[in-house]
Amino acid sequence: MTARQGMTPVERIEWRLRHDVVAEEGWRPETIARAIRARRSAAGRARVTDGQFLDRPVPIIRPRLRTRSSLGAVLLLAAVLAILALVAGGPKPTPVETPSPSATTGPTLARIVGSGQLRVAVVGPVDSIHGAVAQAVARGLGVQPVLTQVAWRDVKAVNWNDQWDVAVGIVKDYTIGEEHAFVGEYGYRPAYLLVRSDSSVATPADLVGRQVCVRDGSDPQNWITGFPDPDYSVTTPVSLPNRDVMTIVTRPTDAECLAALDAGTVDALFEDELTVTELAAPGHRQLGGPVFTERLEFLVSRQDPYAAELRFPVGDLLVHGLWVDGTLADVFAQHADDNVHAIEPAATPAPR
Repeated sequence: MTARQGMTPVERIEWRLRHDVVAEEGWRPETIARAIRARRSAAGRARVTDGQFLDRPVPIIRPRLRTRSSLGAVLLLAAVLAILALVAGGPKPTPVETPSPSATTGPTLARIVGSGQLRVAVVGPVDSIHGAVAQAVARGLGVQPVLTQVAWRDVKAVNWNDQWDVAVGIVKDYTIGEEHAFVGEYGYRPAYLLVRSDSSVATPADLVGRQVCVRDGSDPQNWITGFPDPDYSVTTPVSLPNRDVMTIVTRPTDAECLAALDAGTVDALFEDELTVTELAAPGHRQLGGPVFTERLEFLVSRQDPYAAELRFPVGDLLVHGLWVDGTLADVFAQHADDNVHAIEPAATPAPR
């Protein structure tokens, strides 16, 4: 015997009110309570037969507003009429095509091509590897590159004031917010620890109690002061001592930190912008392999709502087009001293 079969007539009515009517009619709890009280009162005055509650009960109180049910009936009627019209061979509406951006064309790319130039903000010298890659991409798009050297803080600003279309020399990490988007990866740059050639420091663990110089505001500074971002590193990160057991010294540039190291005023340098020539200069040595490796990407501002779609044309050139014709291989060979290594197609995810 089921639970429902053991109920009194009133209990069975209440059960149906709760489980049938409530689910379909969307009644509120207080409405249900009133309905149940009314049913109990009626049950005391009249005998309820099995046949009465086996049929679906008619709701005692209908909701004041039946907007959803009415709307559903109207929509159903409209759908039936539309089907009948099609079957009867009536006039068929002409579809209206709404233009939308695609993987190859979009408002931002159309504007760039129409202007005949790609405006590029370069963090660092415009004749660096970053500027050279940007020039190659611009020509791959069929436009002329216009490069401007800018400070990192200007690129990080939310409002670019329509000064640039893209920015390069940008490390892909957590410091980029939702106001910007990465649209194409082109290289990676290792961050090394350097010590003097005659230093007794043999491993990063030996930096406890030592003075370590970093460029002010740099990614190595963020890494060493407690904000490492291992997810963006190409190589497996190397653990460093806690910042509290080292003395952190800052300078405006890595070159000034290198000068301080060579002068003996600091014990180590944690850098990510020195050239191959500077790293190999006598008087200091690398403390093992890279601590981490930064990914470098093209950046756009979402102030232009369609700018992120540049990941299709720019990404295609960086992953495929500029490698097929040998352009990027030549660019990286000509700028080998910049210590930025190419991320070749096999190691680069296709644009999505």
